[in-house]
Amino acid sequence: MKDRVPTDLGEGFARETGELVVRGWTIWLRFYLLLAATNTVIEWRGYPSRGYALLTVYAVQVAIVAGAWLAMRRSTAYPRVAWIALGGNLSICFAQALYNAYVAGDTLYEFITFLSFMLVSSLFIPWGARFQAAQNIGIIAAYWLAVPRGAPPVPAYDYLAIIGNAGFSSLGAFLVDQYRRRLFEQQLALQKANEDLRAAHKARSVMLSGLSHDMRTPLSVILGFSEILAVAPLPSGDQRSAVHSIRREGRQLLYLVDGVLDLVRLESGKLPFQRTTFSLCEALAPLRETTADLGRARGIVLDWNVPEGLVVDSDVGKVREIVRNLLSNAVKYTRDGEIRLSAAANESSVEIVVADTGVGIAPDQLEAIFDPFHQLARSDGLPVSGFGFGLYLVKHLVDVIGGRIGVESIPGSGSTFRVWLPLEPQMLTLIT
Repeated sequence: MKDRVPTDLGEGFARETGELVVRGWTIWLRFYLLLAATNTVIEWRGYPSRGYALLTVYAVQVAIVAGAWLAMRRSTAYPRVAWIALGGNLSICFAQALYNAYVAGDTLYEFITFLSFMLVSSLFIPWGARFQAAQNIGIIAAYWLAVPRGAPPVPAYDYLAIIGNAGFSSLGAFLVDQYRRRLFEQQLALQKANEDLRAAHKARSVMLSGLSHDMRTPLSVILGFSEILAVAPLPSGDQRSAVHSIRREGRQLLYLVDGVLDLVRLESGKLPFQRTTFSLCEALAPLRETTADLGRARGIVLDWNVPEGLVVDSDVGKVREIVRNLLSNAVKYTRDGEIRLSAAANESSVEIVVADTGVGIAPDQLEAIFDPFHQLARSDGLPVSGFGFGLYLVKHLVDVIGGRIGVESIPGSGSTFRVWLPLEPQMLTLIT
């Protein structure tokens, strides 16, 4: 018969079935040959005259198993391997039946052996109901052949028992096959869902990256002209205030665009760590004016305490992005309060602390705040701006630079975020 994959089986299911048939059949037949060898030794001791016949039938069975195993090694395609397993099993059973019919004359051993072939094959070999039923019909014929000629007829209940066992094992093979089909369909559905999610994630990253790049160019132009206007002699205070607002909001939007780009690079694994030695005070200085301006409209006082002599050996862009997101988050959840930024060095790290007197975070939400696009509702009922990826980005940027982050919060009293940057030994001499 020409090997082909049945139309009701997908290529993946057929391939998996073929591999499982080979594996299960090999395990079961190895176990059978071990039992057959044990029986051969025991029977030879009890009936020495049967020695050559016992060796012959055992050698035939070993040759059948070896030949089938070699045939299976050439291909594990289903249903080819199932036909090989079926032929091997029935050949072993008929060899045993012929030995019993002409030499041993012990139908009880054959009865137990054939029942074992039916039951164990349905458990070890997931080849479906049709192959199991075909094997069981062949085994019933072999059992009829195993009865010695001229011996008393086998009791009818023995045939009823073996026929009932054949039906039971065929039903079991059918149920196992149906269960495996449903399980495989679920796996395919999950794989398809994962592929769709990966494609959507990639499309989102491409869109965000392209949008951010397109926004960055005009933003840079706007900020450039605002810088020129900021030093120009403008006639009125309202004009100077408007230019100042343009600079402040433009920088804030530029920070947001850079954050989106960092998020895309981070998720795609293309955010390198660029180590440099820099003054932390100078690196964070651009954030001071922007944060103060944003906080002033909300009645927030900014307490800035970053020593000028504090030198850090890390990625200046990522450190600035971490602190900017923490300050932005503090402004978002604080009104008519205070935000404190401080930094200090100890023996092994530089600790940056951003504390606020805002609404605080509930204890059961402390871990969730670092999830992507997760936003906490304000306890005062005011709307929350932003997209919810700031702290998610902070957590991963801290991991990229080899640091640690911790948070403490009391609902209604504010939150304190602490970032520890690893400090290289040679930096201690620069600090002291």
